[in-house]
Amino acid sequence: MKKVLIIISSILFSGMLVFIYYTLPANNSHSPYTTDFARIEQSIIHKKETIQKKNQIVDIINKYKGSAQKISIAWKKYSGWGHTFSDGVIVIDMSDFNNIIEYDAEKKKITVEAWMTWWEIQNLINIDRLSIQVMQSSNIFSVWWSLSSNIHGRDPKFSTIVDSVESFRLITADWKMHNVSREENKELFWSVIWGFWLLWVITDVTLHLTEDFVYEKETIKLDSNQYSQYLKKNIIWNNNIGLHFWRFDFTHWENFFSDFHFVNYKKITSEDNTIIENINKELMGERNILRNRFFFNLSRDFNWAKDLRWFLQKSIVDSVGKQSFISRNNAMRPPIEFISYKSEANTDILHEYFIPLKNFNTFIDIVRKKYADNNVNLLSVTTRYVPKWNDIVLNYNTSEMIWIVLYMNVWLSDPEQKQVQKYTRELIEQSHKLWWTYYLVYQNYASKEQMRSVYPGWGEFLEIKQKYDPNGLFTNKFYESYK
Repeated sequence: MKKVLIIISSILFSGMLVFIYYTLPANNSHSPYTTDFARIEQSIIHKKETIQKKNQIVDIINKYKGSAQKISIAWKKYSGWGHTFSDGVIVIDMSDFNNIIEYDAEKKKITVEAWMTWWEIQNLINIDRLSIQVMQSSNIFSVWWSLSSNIHGRDPKFSTIVDSVESFRLITADWKMHNVSREENKELFWSVIWGFWLLWVITDVTLHLTEDFVYEKETIKLDSNQYSQYLKKNIIWNNNIGLHFWRFDFTHWENFFSDFHFVNYKKITSEDNTIIENINKELMGERNILRNRFFFNLSRDFNWAKDLRWFLQKSIVDSVGKQSFISRNNAMRPPIEFISYKSEANTDILHEYFIPLKNFNTFIDIVRKKYADNNVNLLSVTTRYVPKWNDIVLNYNTSEMIWIVLYMNVWLSDPEQKQVQKYTRELIEQSHKLWWTYYLVYQNYASKEQMRSVYPGWGEFLEIKQKYDPNGLFTNKFYESYK
């Protein structure tokens, strides 16, 4: 009996140690380097300045314009991969520049300081049953970051964040304030959106809002070959679809992208007043963080844990035939904290690609082979539809696009990073003939030639930068890699 108790105690103790190990929060390094979220790009900056008022921005720009000192603009560490710092720069930290300037619930419009997060906006407008039109899957990002990265969302009616922007104010390198909209300073409007913080400091933004609809969530399983027709028939012109995305099987290369689960959020009509009245419209926080972190961290190391995660995802979270109801605001604040992860040896990164609808299956075949050949440690795949938009200088959705985000774990060593760069460049080279684009917000793996080929507007953007920032006051590692 004593031996049995010892064995049971040992098993329980070992299990507790494993649980603790795989639920540890992110390790905050005290490195002298300023780095990005993935810790791939790093620099030793000159100093950091924290800004809370508009006149402080003008004072800093006025102090250093015409000098050799350069400036980068930052917001926490979600700010991109080398887009918010460089060697020897002064980093302006705008995290506290996050006040509400004007809010009109009746007109469904809000003006906020540009570093306010979607989370903060949701907390304000939810009371009036209003919602954000376009934002990322997660609500942790600022309006400024989103505007400068030209983000896209899950609502198929909207193309990118530009659809929801009425106007904004910014300060250029000559420390002048500009009102910017589709009618006023149009050149700035179409280059600031997707402008990588390189010409200006955005101070505030005016956004259009929408209703906080109540949705019925449905999950449909389809073959990938059926999706194009399904999208055209059921999603693109269907005003009752509020949000739409889909997930793939990411567990084994033989099953890679074969098991598709499409998730639709359909508007509840006015006839369904009972459902609308009874749905919980209070904003929900993230739940079960330790449990979810435990399973996610396991899947970084073990294929069986990937199998388990995918099984739980498709059979419980997004199960076919399961009926549930949720408000738009709560559907637009999915869990994110559980993926927080820091290791000295490896890191998580994102790759995002935009593929014309007609070329999607061909692209998937290319990705499947390339990732299998390089044994990529893929952790999740999600996809959505992005409508066409042409006017932005650095445009990625030149036709109706399927957006795909690949979340993976990679090693930080130089040989491993060179391998990631190699297969990423090969993927770009193979797929460019399909008229696809990649998202510039992430790692600078693409060559200068590839970047200029995929984004032909880059030359025009550099001319605009020379016009408004002739001395190159604003800089970052991304710009220095591709200028």
